Amino acid sequence: MNSLPLVSVVIPTYNSERTLAKCLESIKNQIYKNVEAIVVDNYSKDKTVEIAKRYGAKIIKKKCNKPEARNIGILILKGDYILLLDSDMMLEKEVVEEGVAKFYNEGCDALFINEEYLDDGFLKKCRNLEKIVYRENPIIEAPRFYKKSLALKTFFDDRNEGPDEYDFYISLQSRFSLKESRINSKLILLEPPINLKKKFHHGKFFMYYRRKHKNKAIPSKQINFHYRIKILLRAFRISPLHFFRIIFHKISRLYSFFIRNHLWLF
Repeated sequence: MNSLPLVSVVIPTYNSERTLAKCLESIKNQIYKNVEAIVVDNYSKDKTVEIAKRYGAKIIKKKCNKPEARNIGILILKGDYILLLDSDMMLEKEVVEEGVAKFYNEGCDALFINEEYLDDGFLKKCRNLEKIVYRENPIIEAPRFYKKSLALKTFFDDRNEGPDEYDFYISLQSRFSLKESRINSKLILLEPPINLKKKFHHGKFFMYYRRKHKNKAIPSKQINFHYRIKILLRAFRISPLHFFRIIFHKISRLYSFFIRNHLWLF
């Protein structure tokens, strides 16, 4: 019988065949082996479920959005800790081992994981620089690794398909004093560095999220252009060329957000 704590990785999916195998392969290749993968699938029409079966994942098929899928996973998982992944993410092989050690040795409640895009193309270098300057900023980042006992006390809001991870994090912060830390190993992003369709979809939920947390300054700061620019000036000092490409990306995102919500953000 395995005496090591079990870690449950919850992955919502819908037509995720392009990246799911890489995601599950990275879980299989973890140095820390006591891990279960839970795939909550929204009735995919491609080979998503077939791929999940091939990797021995626990599969739940349910008509649901992403936050609902997270909640389903939280309710059925058997682990002591929960790691929230998307199907277009991979883990470096040390992530789970390092995370469990942090929980055990430091008594943490939640862990941040550094994120990085996979390839070395120009656009991905720009986004990776952006990820670097956002690290350790409590307005921008949200943890992905939690104690199960904590996650069971605050579920995801199924009405918020936009900033759902941060909504979950703020809800926890408002109820509990969280001890947080950071994993040095990385979470690798497989999604394109620019995905305006995704941002456009997420944008339509942001005003609900903002109203929900109207007594908190964080949601307003998250979309404040001047606040973001102030942070991104760090990127300019590192690489002016990549900085201007990040600014173009931000303007594109703000335009998508404006069109979706019919308001100015400046």
